[in-house]
Amino acid sequence: MHTIATSVDDSFTRMRDKLEAEKARPHHAMDPYFYRSHLVHEQELEHLVFKSWVYALHASEIPAAGDYQLVEIGEDSIIVARTETGAITAMHNICRHRGARVCEDVTGNRKTYVCPYHGWKYDHDGTLLEAPDTDRFSQGVPCDKLSLKHVRVETLGAMIWVCMDENTPPEVVAACPFER
Repeated sequence: MHTIATSVDDSFTRMRDKLEAEKARPHHAMDPYFYRSHLVHEQELEHLVFKSWVYALHASEIPAAGDYQLVEIGEDSIIVARTETGAITAMHNICRHRGARVCEDVTGNRKTYVCPYHGWKYDHDGTLLEAPDTDRFSQGVPCDKLSLKHVRVETLGAMIWVCMDENTPPEVVAACPFER
């Protein structure tokens, strides 16, 4: 039996050495290190995935107000939902109070998202609607500042794209041949 293992002593020095070795072997398969390294994975997420526009789903998958789907990007869970006005929004699936997921079902229709810990209730667009004992939990922060954190979202034709980085330019939008 062949075991696939990752190295617990991974480092930036090792990653740089592996990259230099790759440059010396053009037209060869990539070293398995790059598929197994936790450090490479973290760097790809931080510098590539989280700074790119990622296709999330087709708009027909959330046709009615309240429809949503969860999208996993790295270890983050994103709620992509259609609001009462028909707009499409995307937000982190994390309660602002204690970090619990406010939605567990992968797809469905909801009027609100409710945290299982303390009952904080959020609207389709992530707005905090109700929070029991807000004065005790929010430490003076107004409810309107405790909405779910949004993720950038663009709809191109019927394709819904999300981007985790505020500074990434919307080049996908500019290059898309579809009409909005």
